[in-house]
Amino acid sequence: MPHRSPTVVILENVALDPDGGLGHVMNEIRSWLDGCKIQPVKFRTRPSEAGGVAVEIKFRTEDEAQLFDQAFA
Repeated sequence: MPHRSPTVVILENVALDPDGGLGHVMNEIRSWLDGCKIQPVKFRTRPSEAGGVAVEIKFRTEDEAQLFDQAFA
């Protein structure tokens, strides 16, 4: 489950995803962003506290962040 601030969404433990791991999730995110014509302000990965990888995405608007949050919750 992602957590977020007004325009930042963080997906935790992405590399631990049983559906294909980091590469699979990154492809899904990129396809979703392209399909919605959304260009994030910031997109980075970092180690997750639980041992996986966290993906942090900062959006231009609260609406974009909310749409992404709903799509990847």
